[in-house]
Amino acid sequence: MIRATMLRSICERSIVVMCVMLLTATAVAQNAERITRELNASHESELFARQGGAEVTQADFDAYLSRIPEEDHHGLLISPDRVGKILTNLMLARMLAEEARQDTEFFEDTDRQARLYQSVVVFLAEEFRAHYLSERMLDDYTQQARELFLTEPNRFRTPETVDFTHILVESGRERGETRAMQRILEVYDRLKDGATLDSLVEEYSDDPEAESNGGQYENVDPAALDDNVAETLAILQPGQISEPVRSEFGWHIVRLDGKKEPQKLEWEKAKAQARQIARSDHRARLIDSLYRRLLDRPLEVAPGALERLMDRYDVDRDDYPSIQEISERISEES
Repeated sequence: MIRATMLRSICERSIVVMCVMLLTATAVAQNAERITRELNASHESELFARQGGAEVTQADFDAYLSRIPEEDHHGLLISPDRVGKILTNLMLARMLAEEARQDTEFFEDTDRQARLYQSVVVFLAEEFRAHYLSERMLDDYTQQARELFLTEPNRFRTPETVDFTHILVESGRERGETRAMQRILEVYDRLKDGATLDSLVEEYSDDPEAESNGGQYENVDPAALDDNVAETLAILQPGQISEPVRSEFGWHIVRLDGKKEPQKLEWEKAKAQARQIARSDHRARLIDSLYRRLLDRPLEVAPGALERLMDRYDVDRDDYPSIQEISERISEES
């Protein structure tokens, strides 16, 4: 339990008592071990404003602003309207919380207390994980990035790209699906009769870029394309023309003009990517190590607890997972 003294005693009474009560959850299963969970979220800060018995501190304002990008703080703080709205929101939340605390039956409901406790536990866990990482992450990952570049060169290649030409027939408000299909089949029939794709682009394509590029695209990463179009290009040979293909934009006929295989990047071009990967890999290892240390501890499920949980949610007994299955799953996660 963490305790701190407010600079003003009236703030200390309202905030500390409220938080202790808000963040208490008790297990109440009959004939089961009972535990009480409690977190004290009091803090020490200078009083900012008071209204109707509710108080907002400087730290409360800071906590609110922490959710807003730092670069936006100045513009927000020089706006009377925005500062006023924030203060109103903070006051209303505290007034409502006090109303809730005064309603004993509402406030002391076990399920509600458990949800309140859970929300604080999740917040505290996320904050600690961020703190844990910030103390262990490096300021510069250049050395690790260089080692990664040398030992795993295949991670640093240009993506495979394709050159292709296409005709797009849109379907939508102006042209329904049936008309779009009829039009793309008309294009396909003309191609089978000997017309060239290039000669039909101007007449048929709804691609807004067709007028300037003739429907031709070069050095395109397939990942940037509609999945159906990318999959079609992947199975075509250079010069081969596809059958009509549906995408989110309408109907296409595409011709693969060429493919460029991935090329190894030079260090200078790969450096930024390598640093990012090295940093990400290190972060993942740190989290994995932390979680393993915590989850390697023995798991003890209280006798009958699993059955009571399943019964509470009307789960058929034939569908109950076993304690062993749950333990194995936790072992896999760790």
